[in-house]
Amino acid sequence: NLAGSESLRGLARSRGLDLGACSDPGRWAPPTCCNDSFAGFPAPRYKSDRTVLCGGGAVRRFFVEPDYLCSSAEEHRSTTAVVELWAKGDGDFGAWPTVAAAAAACWAAFLWYCCGCCSSARAM
Repeated sequence: NLAGSESLRGLARSRGLDLGACSDPGRWAPPTCCNDSFAGFPAPRYKSDRTVLCGGGAVRRFFVEPDYLCSSAEEHRSTTAVVELWAKGDGDFGAWPTVAAAAAACWAAFLWYCCGCCSSARAM
């Protein structure tokens, strides 16, 4: 879980993956995770639920709902966002990667997060 204002880009970069410029306004939004009332933490402590765009576009009006919908255990607060997808040459993101390169970068980030992070946590 991203607890503070750590960026997804910074997290990926620390693992050797360069995602380029990213729009990640959830870094500064209220936390979303989780309703851990049974453990004594009913208010969210982590910024797990974020909308991030890297390589072309911007996330605008990112909003975290102030309350849980169901108030169930481990529930996350809902988020909404408006996403702008820019055409090549718009904004300051430079050229877009090919579809294959973008897909490979996304899968690499996803696999690191799901496998690398969790496997090192299991070893502890």
